[in-house]
Amino acid sequence: MKAKITVENELQEDETEAMLREIESLEDKKIGEKASEPDYSIAAGDRVKRKRIEAALFIANRPLGYTEIATIIKLPVKEVMQLVQELIKEYAGKKGAIEIMLQNDEVIMQVRNEYLGDVSTLSKETELTKKGLKMLGLIVKKKQMLQ
Repeated sequence: MKAKITVENELQEDETEAMLREIESLEDKKIGEKASEPDYSIAAGDRVKRKRIEAALFIANRPLGYTEIATIIKLPVKEVMQLVQELIKEYAGKKGAIEIMLQNDEVIMQVRNEYLGDVSTLSKETELTKKGLKMLGLIVKKKQMLQ
């Protein structure tokens, strides 16, 4: 009797999962339109490489050069450049709150400007430009000379 109940429960779970998958696929469809197909044009290996680059950009929280990314991810610079371009297009297509941008031949993952005002108080880190850092260094140096 116990085995019969277990089998029935497993069947119910399988049926439930199948129904949920069907509902999800129906939600993806618009009236008179097929649900979008997964993008199989990108090789599975490239997806993993892009995810590794994405993770590096996220954790760095600062602009990274192509060479630096290539060193971290252990890929040729040329391949990194191609994968970064794909990531930029992907994020632009999502139109989400996060974007990947190029700044002076460096790549950065950041919050889109239109959402920055809402969340900027959450960031405790203030970045100084190289110019600003040099200026502070000169001020400190000059104060030491005056003393």
